Amino acid sequence: MLQKRQVILVGLMLLTLGYAAFDLLSGKPGKQAAGRPSVEEARQEAARTVQAARQMLEKTPMTEVDQYRVDLLRREPPLSPFYASDGEFFFPGSSGVAEGDGLSYKGFVRAGDRLLAVISGVEYTVGEEIEGTGFVVSSIQPSYVELVRKDGSGRVGARKLPLVEDPVKTVDVKVGR
Repeated sequence: MLQKRQVILVGLMLLTLGYAAFDLLSGKPGKQAAGRPSVEEARQEAARTVQAARQMLEKTPMTEVDQYRVDLLRREPPLSPFYASDGEFFFPGSSGVAEGDGLSYKGFVRAGDRLLAVISGVEYTVGEEIEGTGFVVSSIQPSYVELVRKDGSGRVGARKLPLVEDPVKTVDVKVGR
């Protein structure tokens, strides 16, 4: 059988459950806790907060840059135009190689209306100077890049750098056992 203290605890539980059922079924509205707003007051406060936020947004219009960022977020992200290379990165002309030698055109990236040429692992736009060579990118085409360099006497030297792609590594795949 139950011990005396267990009987007392079960009795208190039944008494508490009986009072809770009476309070629930009696139909009397409960008392509002002190300092706590009613549901309607909470809804009104939320509506005032939303209205204040809208007014703040209307007062400060979006800048062109912010609008551009929002438009970019709305579009689906494009596939990445970059790929990983096992080749070592270096700046042309910094490792004892003759000036202008060692340049390789690995591809181009179209970012909106801008073209970027990937030359020896670094991205350049038209008009930028290739570090350590004195060459300036004058034109970017899918199959080549035109480079221009002025020497000390004012003569212009032009050079076309053809597209060089990394060799494809084959992978053997075994299916089954």
